[in-house]
Amino acid sequence: MNQNITSKNTALTQVASTFKKFDFSNSYVLDWGCGKGLSKEFCEKTFNNCKVELFDPFHNFKSGVQNYCLFSLSAICDSKYDYKIITCNNVLNVLQDNTLIEVLNGIFACGMVCKVDRIIFKIYQGDKTGLGRITKKDCYQRNEKTAQYLEKINSFSKVSKVWNIRKSGLYIICDRK
Repeated sequence: MNQNITSKNTALTQVASTFKKFDFSNSYVLDWGCGKGLSKEFCEKTFNNCKVELFDPFHNFKSGVQNYCLFSLSAICDSKYDYKIITCNNVLNVLQDNTLIEVLNGIFACGMVCKVDRIIFKIYQGDKTGLGRITKKDCYQRNEKTAQYLEKINSFSKVSKVWNIRKSGLYIICDRK
């Protein structure tokens, strides 16, 4: 990945609201760009029959947590869960152009190979100016409006739904037909 600003300092010490707004029961979830990795424990304790795999190239986790894409891809492909879901929370908005396309390509390739049922993107639009900028040390924000993300995502897969949930954020959902 050619991202010269990792944006790892944007990772908050909280569970992404995606995991509080959707039901992940009977699901195998690949949390792509999981930041500090808090989704795993939360989901596996909160939802019935839920398994979460973490993947984030810019964060290291406690020993025992697998943090590389090939393992994640193999694990989600081989899972016997009812639903296979990839989540990508507040990741696209901190990526520079070349890396954004690379990440979308990886997510959708994984989704196709593993027959993922749903991909959920949570987007932060920043100040909505469309002018990307460094916001603090090692942090970058795209500041793009929803339409710009939709255009990029639609070049890979048809978007099923766009939800703007009050006080929670914007979600772009791609369901497998």
